[in-house]
Amino acid sequence: MRNTLLLASVAALTACGLEGGMAGESQLLVPEDLELHWDASFNRVDDGLAVLLPVDVMVYDGASGEPLDGVALELRGTVPGATLVFPEAVAVVGPEETEAVGLWWDAWRDRYFEFDVDESLEPSLLLQTETDATGLARVYVFVDSFPEDDLEFGGFAPASVTVSMGELDESFLLIPR
Repeated sequence: MRNTLLLASVAALTACGLEGGMAGESQLLVPEDLELHWDASFNRVDDGLAVLLPVDVMVYDGASGEPLDGVALELRGTVPGATLVFPEAVAVVGPEETEAVGLWWDAWRDRYFEFDVDESLEPSLLLQTETDATGLARVYVFVDSFPEDDLEFGGFAPASVTVSMGELDESFLLIPR
């Protein structure tokens, strides 16, 4: 009886430990759905008012929890008004530089920013990157507009971002509120 309970306990603990993934099996962690304060005054295209949302994606070993470096990821947006941007393509602009042309106001963090002029870093619906030594890959989601919709999201439809790691896909929504 004692051996049976011991075996059952070990089996239960082993099953709990394997629930996150098998040894050597990469796991992908994306953000939960993100709600953004949004209204009609934000929804004009190319008006200099947007949200620049930092997003971290993590890849780790499912059994050990160790972060995995150098894992190739592909991110895909579904809405032309919500594109993906590499962090190095964005420069925060100080208050003394706000007279410059081509600046954007980040309604998420209340600051001005501009995009790097390098065309290879322009916002896109498709972005390929890889994880760093901490298992993280950071990108920005640049939201200039959401599609208009009469449903439950205040007149705007949510945007989806899908993160792919080989055959594994995970998605999250940007929900205008």
